[in-house]
Formats: sequence, C-alpha cells, structure tokens
Amino acid sequence: MVDNEVTSGDVAALDPIYFRNRIEMILQPGGIELMQSVMMVDELRFLDMDEDFNEGAELKPGGKDILVTEENKAEYAMLVSERYLCGKVPNPRHNFNPNLSFASSVVRCDMRYLNSSTDSGI
Repeated sequence: MVDNEVTSGDVAALDPIYFRNRIEMILQPGGIELMQSVMMVDELRFLDMDEDFNEGAELKPGGKDILVTEENKAEYAMLVSERYLCGKVPNPRHNFNPNLSFASSVVRCDMRYLNSSTDSGI
C-alpha cells in the first residue's frame, strides 16, 4: 500500500482549506499569477514554502531553478501534495506525518518521494 501515489484528492479529503488555498488555486486558469500574488513572489519555483511563504527545500532535484508554468503546474501541485501529506520525511522508516492520522499518511507516501527526501538530507 505504500506504493500508492499521493494525489491532490488526498489533501482535499484531509485538509479542505489547505487544498483550496494551495492546490486548487494554482490549478485554475490564471492560478500561477494568483499564487504569486498571494505569496508575494515574482516567480513560483519548485520549492516548498512555509506558512509565511518563506522558501524551503526543493520539491524535486533542481527545483530552485525550475519555474512553475502552465505546462508543469499539475506536477507542482502533485509534489506540493506529497510534501504536505508525507512531511519532511527523514527516512522511509518514519514515513508518516504525526499531524495526520497514522493510517492515512503511512499508506499514501510514495517510495520515490521518500527516497528523494532521504537523498537530499531532509
């Protein structure tokens, strides 16, 4: 079950407000510009952002150098969803976010994400 991919629907089910404000917003037409306005940034990149919109870890290798575009915003939304649900996983043995129910988070984290998090030293 750990190999199931995380989807934005998982985020919507667990935290509808976060989903509306971070995932649904960017996926709508004009969503990138709207998100840039809300986050007060000129460019949106494949980086984790905290609640104060400070840039954090890359959502994927080289993320600091990748702009979010209409062509890749679905991938960005998926990676933000994974990051939100799986958290900053230090290693695959701890693949759950203690702020979520154990069952919902442990079975949804994709091993690809967990391995990349471990490699980046998060």
